[in-house]
Amino acid sequence: IYDQYFIVPCDGTDQQYVVALNKLTGEQVWKTNRPNMTGDNGDFHKSFSTPLVVNDGSNVQVVIPGAQWVVSYNPTNGQEYWRVNYGKGFSNVPRPVAGDGLVYICTGFMNPQILAIDLSGRGDITESHVRFKVTKQVPSTPSPVLVDNQLYFITDQGVATSVDAKSGEVLWTHRIP
Repeated sequence: IYDQYFIVPCDGTDQQYVVALNKLTGEQVWKTNRPNMTGDNGDFHKSFSTPLVVNDGSNVQVVIPGAQWVVSYNPTNGQEYWRVNYGKGFSNVPRPVAGDGLVYICTGFMNPQILAIDLSGRGDITESHVRFKVTKQVPSTPSPVLVDNQLYFITDQGVATSVDAKSGEVLWTHRIP
């Protein structure tokens, strides 16, 4: 929910879009199609992540991971600010978190990674604004937590990790009994 908008990603096997409804009346305010998907298997086009509303210092944006892409939108009209393509990730469940001008997203199943993305970009920022990637012990389902300058996450198999939120340096990893 942002202001009077209830923003819902609809990332199914056959259609992918984001819609904003008036939170008081339920009427559609805007609808924006998601980026095109590659591949014919609709199961690899679905996603389940909760949007994150964040202020980048100059604009409010809603960041929504989906299959193959994470996209930032203007929450009042659905206009796209930026997008990052991360390939074959799908069925995204973890909610993004943000702090200090970065948003951290999990790329979902297939090859889970955490991407730290600079919120200030515009357009396709895949090559220009991804500050670091974490590729080991990344969750497919649990959401990360950002506390001070540390990003904490736990794999679906119970391995907890903390990384420096500015550099991506692994600070510790520990299996939870």
